[in-house]
Amino acid sequence: MSRLDELIKTINKEYKEEIMFKGDNSNLVKYELVPFSSPRLNYMMYGGLPMGRMIEFAGAEKSGKTTTALDMVKNCQAKFEEEYQFALSKKTINQASIVKRRVCFIDAENTFDVEWAEKLGVNVEELILIKPQEQYAEQVFDIIKAVLETGEVGLIVLDSVAQLVSKTAMEESMEKKQYGGIALALTKFCNIVVPLLGKYNCMCIMINQVREDLTNPYNEFITPGGRGFKHNCSVRLMFQQGSFIDANNKELTRGAENPAGNLVKVRIEKSKVCRSDRRLGFYTLNYLNGIDYVSDTVDVLIQMGVIIQNGSYYNLINPETGEVIYDGKIQGRPALINLLRDNEELFKTLNQFISYN
Repeated sequence: MSRLDELIKTINKEYKEEIMFKGDNSNLVKYELVPFSSPRLNYMMYGGLPMGRMIEFAGAEKSGKTTTALDMVKNCQAKFEEEYQFALSKKTINQASIVKRRVCFIDAENTFDVEWAEKLGVNVEELILIKPQEQYAEQVFDIIKAVLETGEVGLIVLDSVAQLVSKTAMEESMEKKQYGGIALALTKFCNIVVPLLGKYNCMCIMINQVREDLTNPYNEFITPGGRGFKHNCSVRLMFQQGSFIDANNKELTRGAENPAGNLVKVRIEKSKVCRSDRRLGFYTLNYLNGIDYVSDTVDVLIQMGVIIQNGSYYNLINPETGEVIYDGKIQGRPALINLLRDNEELFKTLNQFISYN
């Protein structure tokens, strides 16, 4: 055994964890991705959001941050249920020791809408919900750290960062001007928790707000939390409310009285897990049914050349062979979407051509 191999063995034994290993070690595995329900966002992010990382969702009010986070909650719950059932199916494992991972949602804004969450597909009964009352930011961060260290939570969502108040600000008079907000506490929290997220393979989504940047005339908005927080986030997504749409996904004016939904615009501010060459994206949000999966699938299929648009007509083509998949005449986007909603077999056939790489 070489001196370096002896050192690796000694260090791992001293710290009782395998923190040092060679590059060909099995610990160097690629991070798991949890997909969005929107194919448009999956295309933008090359498949979804990574486990074991800290992620920021930022934007103004009604921009779709919480809705997107709840969508990720739903998909993580489905992933954890699948993992649990797979573990139960293995007879070599002691079933009494198997624990299904859960999702923890910290509702600092006290605005958690159970009805909307269930409409988006969230299993609220399986959710660990924390509603801070008079706890200051440092106490909330301690709770998150304790939850994470149980090893039984796979996703933590904090809604929102800007709502938390530091201990110093809580104890000071409201007349006294505060500087820095929770930046110091948040930076310390991130420095401690980010390595733990990797250790326990847990995703942490921090929902944030935007503020006017009065100090810089060239930068209209800024997000609370300081630069340390931004540095610790592997992915930072900025959300913005897009155009209103009617029941047929036709764009309406901003003064529309009864919109059926709206587009949610998403911009990648930072990504350390995929290329940023697809910086801009959007998804379709229906107020009655949640994320419009079929409509967003159509956009991705057009992007990939599976659906060809000629004026107001659409053709469905196998991009590998050029063969026509559907012989019927399809005029107008609403007719195309309704066709795919009603024809499950055709929809599955088209989905086979989707690739996010």
